Amino acid sequence: MKARDSQEILKQLLTKELARLEKNLKTTKAKNEAPDNNELQKLRANTFKLEGQLFLDALEKLEAAEAKQTKFWNQDLNKIFDQEFKLECEIKTVKGLIHSVEMKCALGMFIR
Repeated sequence: MKARDSQEILKQLLTKELARLEKNLKTTKAKNEAPDNNELQKLRANTFKLEGQLFLDALEKLEAAEAKQTKFWNQDLNKIFDQEFKLECEIKTVKGLIHSVEMKCALGMFIR
């Protein structure tokens, strides 16, 4: 196997790993995003303007939103931010490796 072929294979593997890490980071950030306080305030204001079954439905929705907010603030935020930081560091490392492989491929072509 030529060095160029192995570099291309390595680049493909690193690119797949980069895509996986970026997807994990995006998922982690979305999962750990703080609830929107403005949206919660709107729900509170609108709930008490309604009557009957609409009031009960809105109240149920409000309780679910408040439970989600409480759950968010009760979790270990340091652990979450550490996880995001580690993923960001891994992404930078993989990007650096990809750049290094690309430079070696380009250098090999230039020397020939």
